[in-house]
Amino acid sequence: MTYSPMRIGGLASGMDIDQIVSDLMKAERMRVDKLYQQKQILEWQKADFRNINLKLRTLYNHTFDMRLQSNYLRYNTVSTLSDSSPSDVFFSASAGSSAIPATYSFRVEQLAKSAEMKSDTSISRGLVGKGLTDVEITASNSNFDITIDGVKRTISLDPNTYTIDGSSGYTLEDLAADIQVKIDSLYGDGRLTVSLEEVSGGEQKRLIISPSGDHKFLVVLNSSDQNDALHALGFADGSRSIISLGSPLRDEAQGFRVNPFKHEVGHKISFKINDKQFTFDLSEGGQHANYGLGDILSEISSDEDVNVRAYYDNVTDKIVFVSKEMGKTARIKVEDIEGNFLDALGMETGLTVTGENAKVIFDGTVVEKTSNNFILNGIQFTLKEEMSADEQALIKVENDPDQVVETIKNYLQIYNETVEEINRKLAEERFRDYLPLTETQKKEMSEKEIELWEERAKSGLLRSDSMLSGLISKMRIAVYTPIDGLPSDMNSLVSLGITTGSYTEQGKLYLNEAKLREALAKDADAVMRIFNSSGKGSDDSG
Repeated sequence: MTYSPMRIGGLASGMDIDQIVSDLMKAERMRVDKLYQQKQILEWQKADFRNINLKLRTLYNHTFDMRLQSNYLRYNTVSTLSDSSPSDVFFSASAGSSAIPATYSFRVEQLAKSAEMKSDTSISRGLVGKGLTDVEITASNSNFDITIDGVKRTISLDPNTYTIDGSSGYTLEDLAADIQVKIDSLYGDGRLTVSLEEVSGGEQKRLIISPSGDHKFLVVLNSSDQNDALHALGFADGSRSIISLGSPLRDEAQGFRVNPFKHEVGHKISFKINDKQFTFDLSEGGQHANYGLGDILSEISSDEDVNVRAYYDNVTDKIVFVSKEMGKTARIKVEDIEGNFLDALGMETGLTVTGENAKVIFDGTVVEKTSNNFILNGIQFTLKEEMSADEQALIKVENDPDQVVETIKNYLQIYNETVEEINRKLAEERFRDYLPLTETQKKEMSEKEIELWEERAKSGLLRSDSMLSGLISKMRIAVYTPIDGLPSDMNSLVSLGITTGSYTEQGKLYLNEAKLREALAKDADAVMRIFNSSGKGSDDSG
């Protein structure tokens, strides 16, 4: 292998080749850095323009909204009864932009109602024990706890043997009477009724403990800590007088006044509501074995075809079906197909009920609506309560300049914020000696130093920009430009009391509120047209 004498000579001559290469690369790096800095300045300018554009877009959207008629047709609505008292207990009224200022008479004759069907009586029969032939009460099983409407007491029975035929000297009727006396002594007469019911063809009888009359409170039986008598009486610990919504329906069947199943051994029910059929196999091992009354009511309520809300009213111990719509077209129709489910709920099978329309008398004209919320002659009504035949309200709809003034003031605030931001960027000082930092330069500086440097480097990038300057100029001119087709004294923003400030404020607008209110009182329509009119070209938009 041979070597070039020149290479060896160069190395031997003492030349600093690394420095030469570094200097050559430095010159090249300067060109790259300059391009990077130019690119960074353009990106910062682009970001500044983007921010200005967002401000202008916001102003544009609000300017477009100012063209809407509803901003200027604002009304006060005052409704009073004939004795000058407020009518809001019966209805509320709020005039919209399409209303006509005037005074109207109004009366709520009938509220709109949903179709409603409810149990004709409470569905729970009370506490129902198991069939008994004889009961032996001794000192070791003579007590049980009873809770009525949240108040807990202990019942102590007399030790005796009670038989269905009285052969022991005491009958099951005597047992029921003893329990009745003990309950009355603790809670007072007339709260609970203790009775017997024949089962198995009269071979057995079972105890029933239920609230008397219209009482609908909850009664719970619990085993006593000592000498428990519940099992002997045919009741389970925790027995309740009101149907449990969560327990399987077949386990609660005896607690209904009417058994929801036709036969003791069959646990399938089928029924129709508004022609939609529901079928549930509630037998042990069946598809809906664990369904309680609450689950069935939920399925009814969630079915969109039925359009009915079904729920249990724990105050009255009744089931309620309510149509989800109001008016006379709303209906509920029920029919048992298999089993007695609807009958057990106290619903008359085959019955159809309908809702009612709202009926009002507006300025002497009877008007019907399918809802209690509706718009009539541009006035939004919400009906609350029916009025008697001798009651009548007066509704006074008047122009409301306060809302219009507030709308215009809000718009001017957004306008001024936009103008101020543009003017700030136009006047911002430019520090030309502060160029964007390169990565190499940043490595030699602290974060705070970098932040302060870039703050100056970004400053003034839109200073004296011709496009933005022209935009501000056009915005100032628009304030004083008259709009064709309007009266000479009501044809520009100036005629509404909207003017620019001093020249140094560069187009900021000021409002003479008194002059604006005067213009609204004189010709509200002209005020609206000043804001929603368009100029003939791009330079004179209204």
